[in-house]
Amino acid sequence: MHEQSLAVKVPKKEAESFRQRYRNIIRSGLKVLSDETHVYFPVTSPVEGYEMLRMEFPRYERRSVSEILGYSPSFEIIGDIAILEEGGLKEAEAIMKVHKNVRVVLRKAGEVSGEFRVRKYEFVAGERRTETLHREYGNVYRVDLSRVYFNPHLANERQRIARMCTEKETVLDMFAGVGPFTIPVARRVRWVYSVEKNPFAVSLLKENLRLNRIENVTVIEGDAMDVVLESRVHRVIMNLPHDSERFLPSALRNVLPGGVIHLYLVLEEKRVEEKKEELSEKFSKVSYRVVHSYSPSKNIYVFDLVV
Repeated sequence: MHEQSLAVKVPKKEAESFRQRYRNIIRSGLKVLSDETHVYFPVTSPVEGYEMLRMEFPRYERRSVSEILGYSPSFEIIGDIAILEEGGLKEAEAIMKVHKNVRVVLRKAGEVSGEFRVRKYEFVAGERRTETLHREYGNVYRVDLSRVYFNPHLANERQRIARMCTEKETVLDMFAGVGPFTIPVARRVRWVYSVEKNPFAVSLLKENLRLNRIENVTVIEGDAMDVVLESRVHRVIMNLPHDSERFLPSALRNVLPGGVIHLYLVLEEKRVEEKKEELSEKFSKVSYRVVHSYSPSKNIYVFDLVV
């Protein structure tokens, strides 16, 4: 069965970033097509800047995980690893049936904790490993979930920050992890200083820089509290939501007057305006936005602070 649809013609090298950016208008019931040079996405509305076509797309029927189980288990996918909040083999088999790329299913076995912000997992199904390659907006990241922290829900936020950057900027990424902020930002700026104290994350960060052919990054293994750069930077990224505010003195020590600090915090909604007023006493301009839900009563917020 085929169906005619409005289509966007996208160069292959832009396909993954297009898929991430416009996923809300890509039609889920039709198969994406491609040739040697382009990918053709069936969409619900035109996209400015791309050639629009009318095409016949194959239809496919794919039951969702919730249709198979009769309920919706909570899970996320990083690379080819699915991570369950709770559940077991039944949920794992449904996920692997629907998401053909998933090769491993793990279950969370505790909260993010410890000096290096890692989480314990229990094996549920598939291959017995915790390492994977995760693709996001055209970049690729090698991640070992048992040794490093990685949040796939910040993909759009990472792109927002990258798009704010300019080619003459220097940037300090104070909690770099395996590089999900560093790498998209480095593609747009003059230089990035990436700080990370977890030696396993540092090793993966260096590998990811090689995988993505990024050369304008200085990796600093150590505590962000102790960093003193030779020259101050235009922008600082502080993605450590539970503890980032404690590192503001270090950020201020390393940022230029008029520079911008992106401060990530986990807060209850009722406390956000109070926090904005508190920060407004220290910075010339303060704005904020919700990045992602954290719990029923809390969200991850980013405060964009102008020094």
